[in-house]
Amino acid sequence: MAQSATSAKKAWLTGTEFLSLEHTARMIISVILPVLTLASINSAFSLWTGSSGGVIANFLDIGVTGSLIQTVAYAGVSLATAILVLSLLFWLFNQRVGAELVRRPHYTRRLAYSLPLYGAFFVSAAVLLLGMIDLLSIVLNSLVLIGVRFAPIPDLYLGHFLPELIGLLVIAFAARYQYQLIKGSSQGLMYSIVMLIFSTVLTLTLLITAVVSVHSSEEQSHWTPCGYAKMESVTCIGRD
Repeated sequence: MAQSATSAKKAWLTGTEFLSLEHTARMIISVILPVLTLASINSAFSLWTGSSGGVIANFLDIGVTGSLIQTVAYAGVSLATAILVLSLLFWLFNQRVGAELVRRPHYTRRLAYSLPLYGAFFVSAAVLLLGMIDLLSIVLNSLVLIGVRFAPIPDLYLGHFLPELIGLLVIAFAARYQYQLIKGSSQGLMYSIVMLIFSTVLTLTLLITAVVSVHSSEEQSHWTPCGYAKMESVTCIGRD
C-alpha cells in the first residue's frame, strides 16, 4: 500500500510538471502569434501597395521592387505558415490545459500558473503600448508633411498605419484573452478558433499575393550578370 501511494504521488507530481510546461508553452504562443500576425500583415500590405514600409522589407533593408518583391513574398508566406502551425499548437495546448484544470482546479493558485500568465499579459500590453505610440507618431509625421510637395502621406497610412492598426487589434484581442484568464473566466477556445480562422485566411491571402507578386515582378524584370534589373533601362558591365 505504501509503495502504491508513493507511485501515485510521483505520477501526480509528474503530471503537474507536465501541465506547467504545457501552460507555459500556451502563454508563449499567445504572445508570439499576434506579433507574427503584425509582421505578416505588414508584409502583405507592402506587397499590395508597393511600399517599402513592411516589417520584412525594413528588416532586410530593401525596397519592394524587382526580385526583392519575391523575397518579401516568400518571407510573408513563411510567416503566415508559422502562424497557422502555432495556431494549431495553441488550440492543442489549450484543450489539454483546460481538461487538466478541470481535474486540478487548485493548480490556478500555483506560481507555475500565475507567472507565465502575468508575464504574457504584461508583454502583450507593452507591445500594444509601443504600437500605439508608433501609430501616434505616424499621424504626427503626416501632419508635419502637410503642404510638402510629393510628401508620401498616402504611403504612411496605407503602408504603415493601416497594417499596424490591424495587427494591434489582434494583439489587443490576445491581451484581452490573457486578462480574462487572470480574472478566472477562460475564453481560450474562442481565442484559438478565431486565430485558426484568421491564420488560415491570412495564409491563403499571402499565398495568392505571393503568386501574383512574383509573376508580376518576373514580367517587369529580367536577369543580367548583375542580377535582376528593370526592363526599361539596364546599365550593367558584364564580366570579361
